[in-house]
Amino acid sequence: DTLTVFNLFIGLMISFRLNSAFNQWRAGVVAIASVAEAARGIVASTASMVDFAVGGEEKLHFMSEMRRYVCLYVSIIVQDARGYLRDDIQPFIAGNLLKETEADEMRRCGVVISRKDTAGSDYSTILQANPHKLRATIVEVWLRRLIQSGGRRNWFAPPQAASLNANVSSLVSLYTTIYNIANIPIPFNYAHFLTLMMVLYLTLYAFVIVQSSGFATPLWVFLWGFVLFSCDDLAREIECPFGLDSNDIDLESRIVRMEEELDVILRSLHYYEATVRPTETTNKQSNHIESINWIKSSTSQYNSVSFDEETQSNEIPMTPAPVLRNVLTSPSEEENEQTSPITSSINNNNYGTV
Repeated sequence: DTLTVFNLFIGLMISFRLNSAFNQWRAGVVAIASVAEAARGIVASTASMVDFAVGGEEKLHFMSEMRRYVCLYVSIIVQDARGYLRDDIQPFIAGNLLKETEADEMRRCGVVISRKDTAGSDYSTILQANPHKLRATIVEVWLRRLIQSGGRRNWFAPPQAASLNANVSSLVSLYTTIYNIANIPIPFNYAHFLTLMMVLYLTLYAFVIVQSSGFATPLWVFLWGFVLFSCDDLAREIECPFGLDSNDIDLESRIVRMEEELDVILRSLHYYEATVRPTETTNKQSNHIESINWIKSSTSQYNSVSFDEETQSNEIPMTPAPVLRNVLTSPSEEENEQTSPITSSINNNNYGTV
């Protein structure tokens, strides 16, 4: 009778352990998918609110900055989800995600600080890599400051600015969800209690079956213990979906898809701005037609060949697109580059930065 009760108890515990791990894995999958939707919603909503008939070039630069900040925030999300210990910001600069003036602001504000790598590895928990979400915090400030700068220019009404800030808040909420899933595993007390219960169960199981099994008792205890501890290891494996296993989320593919979606939005804006821009002279009109032809030709090339930053057409009248994929695949080449002084000039159209 005691073994029967213990069988039911340990079965419920293992079932709850596996079910909670699967629910956490599913929540991670949903959160990562929602990040791309939130990023696309921020850029697309801003584009729909801005009138490109007047001051189109400045507004296109504004939208490019919006896309860059959104891509930068998403790159921080996926890097923190993967748990890379990277205090340097050179991958962001190399991927056209971060300007050197903004990198200098990060350093001066204490976002980038030097830490000793105690584990001797490039992979660690998120708590060790970014204990206070410093990078995401300052990028959120830049993004909201950019929205505020557009509101001061009367490019969209205050209710529209409030809606954009709400979209940014949803992206921040998704980052918190992913951060918690990747960084907060099963509580130690619960894990210790579960292991202790399995050991006690196997001990009781051995005493109960020893009379009927005889010398085969160790074999039965080993097999049943292997099943129990395998279930616990399986739960630990699937509770975090942001690793490098085959059943984990392919973050590289997802950010590449988001990268392409945002690039399509910016291409559409350049096409639209070229069509609604007021033409004063024949030369300007011909230049607009040539600009549209450039976008059409480059769009056909974009759909016919694979996306590669080295094969992009230089005829597209757009700023360099951010390259998010290098944030996860290309490590920093110079570890001490973050301490070097910034000597580049500040951009005149410096939306949202100081």
